[in-house]
Amino acid sequence: MGAVAIDGEGRIAAAGSTGGTLGKRPGRVGDTPLPGAGLYADSRIGGVACTGWGEGIARLSMARAVLARIEGGRDPVEAARELLAACWQRLGGPARPPIVTPDSPPVAARGTARGGGGAAARRHRRPPDRHA
Repeated sequence: MGAVAIDGEGRIAAAGSTGGTLGKRPGRVGDTPLPGAGLYADSRIGGVACTGWGEGIARLSMARAVLARIEGGRDPVEAARELLAACWQRLGGPARPPIVTPDSPPVAARGTARGGGGAAARRHRRPPDRHA
């Protein structure tokens, strides 16, 4: 489970929790505790909190990779689609990286097995500013 939030001053935070993996090998570490894998936030760029198949998310350092693409000028929806497709096509597992940036509506993205590893991502309307 992951969450990303932005406060009234523009500070962005990402948080996560894990249910773990049944039958995991001793010593296995999932994506949640690995910086840049399941979680990453930088108030200048945005925040990502991945959920899904931890091994794939960790191998791609998905959260940081999404933000690196956004920092390089990529649209958040397109950045999410690229990483979700890579997770399916290269590693065979699903992921969901919700994304919040300082200057665009939040993005909900999910990997899908349809179409050989496609990805769906869409923008959500930003809630009204309660402090205005």
